[in-house]
Amino acid sequence: CLDYGMYRRQHFAADRPHIVAFVGVGHSSTSACIAAFWADRLRILAEVSDCELGGRDMDYEIMKHFASAFEKKTKMNPLSSLKARLKLEDQANKAKKILSANSETSFHVECLMEDEDCSGLLTREVFEELCSKTLVPRMETLLQSLLTKSGLKKEDLFSVEIVGGGTRIPWVQKCISNAFGLELSRTLAADETVARGCALQAAMASASFKVKEYGFGERTLFPICLTWTDGDSPVKVQPLSASGHPLEAESGLETLQHETPAGEQCILIPAGSDTNTIRKITFLRSGPFTLKAQYADLPAGAPEAQLDACHVSLPPAAEPQEIQVFVHLNFFGLLRFARVCVKQRREEEKTVEAPEVAQGGEETAGAETAPEVRKLVRVVKVDVPYQVQEAPGRPTTLQLRDFREDELNMDNEDRLTREKMDRLNELESYLYALRDDISGKMRDFATPEERAEIEALLESSQQWVDDALVDISTVAKSAVVAKLEELQAVGGKVSRRFEEYSGRQEAQQLLHAAVSESRVAAQSQDEAYAHIPVEEKRKVMDMANETEAWLSEMMAKQSGLPPHVDPIVTVLDMHNKRDALLRFTQKVFSAPRPKPAAPPASEQPAPQEDVNMNEGEQALPEAENAAPVGEPQPQQAA
Repeated sequence: CLDYGMYRRQHFAADRPHIVAFVGVGHSSTSACIAAFWADRLRILAEVSDCELGGRDMDYEIMKHFASAFEKKTKMNPLSSLKARLKLEDQANKAKKILSANSETSFHVECLMEDEDCSGLLTREVFEELCSKTLVPRMETLLQSLLTKSGLKKEDLFSVEIVGGGTRIPWVQKCISNAFGLELSRTLAADETVARGCALQAAMASASFKVKEYGFGERTLFPICLTWTDGDSPVKVQPLSASGHPLEAESGLETLQHETPAGEQCILIPAGSDTNTIRKITFLRSGPFTLKAQYADLPAGAPEAQLDACHVSLPPAAEPQEIQVFVHLNFFGLLRFARVCVKQRREEEKTVEAPEVAQGGEETAGAETAPEVRKLVRVVKVDVPYQVQEAPGRPTTLQLRDFREDELNMDNEDRLTREKMDRLNELESYLYALRDDISGKMRDFATPEERAEIEALLESSQQWVDDALVDISTVAKSAVVAKLEELQAVGGKVSRRFEEYSGRQEAQQLLHAAVSESRVAAQSQDEAYAHIPVEEKRKVMDMANETEAWLSEMMAKQSGLPPHVDPIVTVLDMHNKRDALLRFTQKVFSAPRPKPAAPPASEQPAPQEDVNMNEGEQALPEAENAAPVGEPQPQQAA
């Protein structure tokens, strides 16, 4: 309904309901409802369901038909064998889908029982005849009860929407169309609309998503009754809103002035009531009592469905007291006892300023009068302790703790399983890579004995991995890691020889380039390095020559060794030699140039006049010859 109304509300009126019937036929059950849509909200008017009317029941009719024919032929009942039953069910499901678009189909199951095949022809007429005995009447009864519960006529409906895979079957469509007297509408995605509606409701309830407001509310499918013990019936049952404000009395809720004997029940919430409401029940009690809430008017054969129960620990009193019990039915239809309180009358003394009265009966303004003490009676609500009792389907605190521990244990097992699978995949990948390398590019880098050892280890490791993948729970993570380390220890020696061989030439070229760079720097006549002492340059040259001689000696020894022998000189050794040579060269040639010596004092230049003086200005006189500011200067003789 939410998927239908959310995207069509611009077509709905704000003051006139748009009434639509929805019928969904799934694999195991059928449900139907009638909803009224407005521009800003929707309301469920009626709802019915049958948990034993679905696609699998149609499959079972086909199964019984061919099982009977097979039993007449072979004297064996395939429905008595689980394996044969599953084969029949699979083929019956395929035949049902084919008959949705075709008039007939072949039915064939090879080797159903004791090498006997089951085959035949199934037409749509035969299929509809099989379903007409039990399924069609149940469908008609279900849809008729929906109209009866809603109190509407067929003419009040705007359209009938069908969803679910079962509504693709022709006889189902015909039955729905006849029940409502309308052509069927298929504007919703039959296989996705329920999931889309759930996603919309989840987004509206989440703080992480912003969804346009569209009001909708759940309604109770069955009435909820209240059962009490140890006393008379409640004096009053009053409906309240979710915020606690009184609502208008509903039919049957202004209850029973002591007309029901103890131990019986009254309707607390009628069927079809809106959820997210509160009921206030008022009792007259002088001692403790017990309350239970459960569904009423359940279908025949349904187990008793207790929703909640509580024991009110009211201290014994001489006279009955007015006890108020608040029951909350939340938005999702879950019921709980929210509060229990008792009304008590308390006397309080309050000081009141009494005005002075004159002889004529008039008050004297401004006169001083003695305060008057008055006794006021105030009614207060005092909470009464109560214990919520265990109810079927309601876990206790201990059970919730156990569930939490089980959840954490399962999370830990899942994490450990993922880690073991990752290590197993890593082991298997290394195993395949080593098998390819030892028979390919790294073959010459292992002795015949080493190759035989590695191949034998690869064979046993492959078998070990295959056994571990059958049941990963029986394998320890440490065992997988140990097996991988064992393979890496054997294959690592050959891999290192191959890597040394592959990187040796590049490392040799880099070291030769570093030697040449150091020699060029040591022999450079560049003015930028003129301050470097000759002795330091000679040290750089000597180190370059020593490095080149070391490299020539090592490479001469290495060239005479076969590939399957560990190298005398490694790539890391050559990189270390190169880094040491370049660091020493950089240290020598990055020395700063010395600062020039300061000239003697006698050769220092004379101070110049102030270059900042503007043109036309004269320098100020010396301090001893300067006249005070504001006094006239003396005239010199001509």
